[in-house]
Amino acid sequence: MTHRFWPFDRRTAYILSAVLVPICVAVVVWLHRWNGKDETDVPPLALLLAVIVGLAPVLLVILSGVGSVEAAGVKLAFAAVQEVVTERGAVGARSLLANNLGTAPGQVQDSSGNTIIDSLREAVGNDVVVADLREGQAWWETRLLMLAAGAQRLGYPRAIVFTCATPNRPHTFIGWAAPGDLLRRLTETDVALGKAVEAAERDTLLWKLSQSKFDGYNRTLPWAAAGKQKEPYHGDGQNLPPHGQPAEQNMIEFPWPSPDAVNAPGVMGSDGFIPERLLLRQLQEVESADLPRWVTERRVTEIFRSVLHTDAVDREDGEERWVDTIVRSTADFFAVTSGRQFVNLVPRRAATNAVLLSVIGRSPR
Repeated sequence: MTHRFWPFDRRTAYILSAVLVPICVAVVVWLHRWNGKDETDVPPLALLLAVIVGLAPVLLVILSGVGSVEAAGVKLAFAAVQEVVTERGAVGARSLLANNLGTAPGQVQDSSGNTIIDSLREAVGNDVVVADLREGQAWWETRLLMLAAGAQRLGYPRAIVFTCATPNRPHTFIGWAAPGDLLRRLTETDVALGKAVEAAERDTLLWKLSQSKFDGYNRTLPWAAAGKQKEPYHGDGQNLPPHGQPAEQNMIEFPWPSPDAVNAPGVMGSDGFIPERLLLRQLQEVESADLPRWVTERRVTEIFRSVLHTDAVDREDGEERWVDTIVRSTADFFAVTSGRQFVNLVPRRAATNAVLLSVIGRSPR
């Protein structure tokens, strides 16, 4: 049997080393005597080097064995990773989102935003969601912001994958990012979106402080409105109530604070998506004022460059590429593609555990 660093069998290496060691030692001693020095005064380092040179064939056989163990380890780790990807670790809870959160581009509003909220509700039931940008006219930035904000608040989905359509290749993988990172970048790069998020956060706080009226929709805050009390008045201005003074048309004003409570932002429904419904109201104002930007492949790589994870391993990649990607990556997931088409995201922790368990020879539990 030959080895990678030694072209002959082990027996030849052992015999050759047994011959070379005494020869190398004898040469060192002879050179020491030839220089006129006592043979008992040979430096230990010189003798050690002579022994190492003589043992070179055996050392080469050992190195070949280490190389074989490393190769076997890579194969074993790769097999464990493949098991994770195909059976246990691939994200099963993932969803291909409806374009623009279920509302066709160009349609600014729907009935109370229910279609959009329903799409968002479906999205937060998954670990990973896929936003397919197609040719670049499928998603608005406002709807992507809606998705990212909801996911950030609720904790799911944990990752949003972007794909697009290229000639002869649909669902081409662009990258993936955490919802919180997407939300931050969207509000940083668009002033109107940032103001909409701030207004929605303010409305959410007011809604939490408010109390519901009898109609179940309108809500009031536990403090009076600023200014003086005003009441409707339809008289001729001559017979005013005591202390009443004419105010704006058909109104009179009294010299004491208004007892009326302040109205809070009201939304239909109580389904756990109140903050998202309030954000939707603000975003609909943005959409009505100006047509939102399309989310294109170029736009994604432009504004999300610093937070977008674009690394992926292809199903046809070699074993070392798979293992190296898993071991070196620090992200929560790594993408798996097939000819650049997105297949799935795999939790890096599950894959790393599989590699470690395979190396130490334990069966995954």
